[in-house]
Amino acid sequence: MSNYKLLLISISLIVISGLVIFLDHRGLAITGSIDADQSMDRYFRPDEVMEINIQIAEADWQDLLANALSEEYYTASVTVNGDHFPLVQVRAKGNSSLKSVARTASTRYSFKINFDGINNEQTMAGIRQLNLNNNFSDPSSMREYLSYQIFGQMGVAVPLYGYAALYINGQYHGLYLAVESIDEPYLERNFGHFTGDLYKSTGHALTYEGDDPSAYSKLVVESSRKNPDFSSLLALIKALDSGESIERHLNVDAFLRYLAVSTALANFDSYQGRMAHNYYLYEQDGIFTILPWDLNMAFGGFDLGGDPTKIYIDEPTQGALATKPLIAALFSNEQYLSTYHLYLEEVVVNYLDQQYLQAETDRLFNLVKDHVKADPTAFYSYDQFVKNISETVIGAGMGGETETARSISRNVPGILELAAIMSDTITNQLEGKTRSSNNGSGMDGRFNMGGAGLNGLDGQAPAQIRPPREDLEAFMDELRAAGGLNEELRTKAIKMGIPRELLTRFLEQDYRLGPAILPPGEAGWENTQQAEISILPVLLTSAAFMVLALFMLMFFHRRYYSKCQ
Repeated sequence: MSNYKLLLISISLIVISGLVIFLDHRGLAITGSIDADQSMDRYFRPDEVMEINIQIAEADWQDLLANALSEEYYTASVTVNGDHFPLVQVRAKGNSSLKSVARTASTRYSFKINFDGINNEQTMAGIRQLNLNNNFSDPSSMREYLSYQIFGQMGVAVPLYGYAALYINGQYHGLYLAVESIDEPYLERNFGHFTGDLYKSTGHALTYEGDDPSAYSKLVVESSRKNPDFSSLLALIKALDSGESIERHLNVDAFLRYLAVSTALANFDSYQGRMAHNYYLYEQDGIFTILPWDLNMAFGGFDLGGDPTKIYIDEPTQGALATKPLIAALFSNEQYLSTYHLYLEEVVVNYLDQQYLQAETDRLFNLVKDHVKADPTAFYSYDQFVKNISETVIGAGMGGETETARSISRNVPGILELAAIMSDTITNQLEGKTRSSNNGSGMDGRFNMGGAGLNGLDGQAPAQIRPPREDLEAFMDELRAAGGLNEELRTKAIKMGIPRELLTRFLEQDYRLGPAILPPGEAGWENTQQAEISILPVLLTSAAFMVLALFMLMFFHRRYYSKCQ
C-alpha cells in the first residue's frame, strides 16, 4: 500500500506543478484582473468621488510649486479613501498645461504619484502610478472622463479613471480626474503580460525617416523590464510607408476603433493633430496596438479652426492626410475604410446620441457639482462649468476666466452642442450628402462648395457607402436563424461588403452564435493566427505533464506487481 501512497503523492505533485506552470503562464492576466477588481471596488467607483490627501512637508510643497517645470519628485505620503500609503513620490506633470500654469500664480498643477518609487513592493491595489489631471482647458470637467468611457465602450483598452477630491496637507485643493498610468499593471490587465515594447509619442507621426533609431527620438521608450526591439517599430513604420502587410505589424481593428472614437469626439490633441502626440504604442509579438492618452481636449476642446463641420471623416487630420501615414495607409484599403465607417456610425448612434450624453452629463453633474462649487483653485467659474455641458463658453480655452493663460484663451464648445454637430456632420458624410474628404489637404485645406450634390463634390467620389443599417440587421437575423456562419451567408456577407472584422464582431457579441471561424487570406487573419499560436506553450506543457504522469503510473504499477509476485 505504501507504493500506492507514493504513487498518489507523485501524481498529485505532478498535477500541482502543471497547474503552477499553467497559472504562471496565465498569471499576469489573472493577477491584473484581481487587482483591477480591487481598484475598481475600492477606489474607481463610478458613483463616488475618491478622496486623496497628499501629506508633504511644507518646505517641499513650496519648492515643488516654485520649481514645477523641473518635474522632480518629492517624498510624501498619501491617503486614498482612508488607506494610507507612506513613502510615495509626488511631482508636477504636464506639457502645455504645466507651462501655462507655471506662468501664473495658480497652484493648480496636475500631479503624478509613484507608489513604488521608494518601496518597490507598495502599490495601490496593484496600481504603481497614479496621475491627477487638473481638467485644464475644460470648463465642464467632463471631457476626459466621458472620452475614456466611450473609448472603453467601443472596445479600446483604457486605463482606470475616476474623479478625485484632492487635499494637500488636509486642505481641499480641487476636483481632479485620477487616471492610472500606462505601465505594467495596465498592460497586464489589457494584454495578459507586460513583456512587449511600450512607446509614448511626444510628437512623432510614424513617418519613415530612415533606419537610424535617433530619427525617432520622439517615440520614447516606456518599457522598463527589457531592452526594446527597435526593429519591430521600424518594421511597422516601413509597412505604413509602403502600404504593404500592415496587418502583420499593426492591430488594425483596434486602430480603426480608436480612430472612429477620436474623430467622432473631435479629439485633435492626439495623433490626428498637428502635434501628433498623446498616444502610446504597445507591441505584442511584433504587432502594435495604439492606446489613447490625455483626453481633456476632446469634444472640440482643441483648436478646430472654429468650424467642426469642416472635419472630413476620410481625412480626419490637421494638415495633409499624407503627413499621418497610420491613417493614410489604412484608408487606401477599401475594406479598412468601410470598417472605420461602420465604427463611426456605431459611435454616432450609441454615444453621440443626445439621450445617452444627456443622461451621462446629468449623472456626472450630480456627482461632482458640490466639489466644483467648493473648488478653491478652479480655472473656471461654477457658472462656466454648468454652461459648458451644453453651450459654448467664450474665451475658456487653455485656462478660463482666471489669470491662467488668459492670453491664449479661445472658445470651448459645449459637450452636447459639439456632439450634435459631429453627429450631423458624420451622418451626412457617411450618406454621401456632403464631402468626406478634401483633396488630401485634411482639415486645413480650402472647402470648395462648388458643385455640391449627393454624388460627390467637383466630381469627387463621396464617402464609401456601407450596407444600410436595416440590411445589416436583417443579415444578423439570418445569422441567428442559421445558428452561425455557413458558406452561403459568408458569400452573402462578401457581396454586401461587410468587412471581416465587423462579421467577427457580430458573431462574438451575439451569445447565441459561436466565435467566428473564417478562412485564411482575409484582413486580420495573421493576427488571429498569432493569437492561436500564443496558447501553444500551455498545450505543450500540459501534454508533457500528462506523459510524465502516465510514465510514473506504469512504473509504479509494474513495481507493485513485481513485488507481489
